[in-house]
Amino acid sequence: MKNSLSVAACGSSQFGQSTHTSDISIPHEFVVPSIDDIRVGGWHSCVLCSTENCAFWGSNLDQQIPKVQSNLLRSPTSYQIPLDFKDVALGSKHTVILTKSNVLQSFGSNAQLQLPPNSTSKIKSVFAKFDQTAAISDDNKVLVWGNNAKQMKITLPNTEIPAFVELAPFGIFILSDKLVCYHYVAGQVKCQFPNVISVAASRTKAMILKNDGRIYQIVQDKLIQIVGIPDIPIKIFAGGAHYGCVTISGKCYTWGCGTRGQLGNGQFSNQAKPTLAIFDDKKCVIEAFGGEEHSVFLLCTNDVFIPAIHPAMKEQPLPSAVIADSIRYNTYNPPQFDIKF
Repeated sequence: MKNSLSVAACGSSQFGQSTHTSDISIPHEFVVPSIDDIRVGGWHSCVLCSTENCAFWGSNLDQQIPKVQSNLLRSPTSYQIPLDFKDVALGSKHTVILTKSNVLQSFGSNAQLQLPPNSTSKIKSVFAKFDQTAAISDDNKVLVWGNNAKQMKITLPNTEIPAFVELAPFGIFILSDKLVCYHYVAGQVKCQFPNVISVAASRTKAMILKNDGRIYQIVQDKLIQIVGIPDIPIKIFAGGAHYGCVTISGKCYTWGCGTRGQLGNGQFSNQAKPTLAIFDDKKCVIEAFGGEEHSVFLLCTNDVFIPAIHPAMKEQPLPSAVIADSIRYNTYNPPQFDIKF
């Protein structure tokens, strides 16, 4: 399986995010040796390699790429990180590394107090997005830094265990082991939703994927279903102002802001309806991530593709497809500007 993996990127190339010298709207595929997984930040990205190397590309204006002096990298550059890493998380202008000793090392901008202290210990997982960082401690507390605020510590109710954290300027979304998605604002629960297997947030909107294969946008603490996807979504993602899902058949559908080509559908325009991202017919999408104005995809050849279906989906009678002509009106409104540095 690992030998058949490749990476593709599209969207803005202002800082090398899509590995090209100009914006591209069809994902450009490239191979990095020993691909294990990918991570995507606002303006830089990273391939985690099974050889304990990391291949970074994109912006380095804030020195968010460890041990690299150039302001940007247009092609993945692999090198040995000077410590054993367990995971890597990328924000807009910062990088946080979780070492195998379960401590955090951080690089890049700290303008919004998003960098955790390097002495933080007893951490089992780390997340970053926009100008925030989150970590899950060994005692199942969620620690959050950034947005120009002091460290926040969150304990989930009902002895639930945090499994995933999605960060947004308007709140923190924590997915628990009981498949409950909690939306926290200022340390307090604002709303919660059951049966959730995936959550993603842009700078202004959030959406969830339930275990019945349906995607919902959260609007004023209520849910509006997003339809028009002729397949069963198994994972969702969001960038600065664009959104997408990976389906059970290895396809990727995207919508939202596409003026820099970040939707991967061959166009440089906004899309209110989900559109199919363009890939080689022999390739399937395993994972997808959104940056501020670019997208990165983990691909494999279709002869070895096995969809990563959440166990909770296997317990549900799934619809053959969630199909409709369009999403509900006004669930996506094009931003008034492209977010830059």
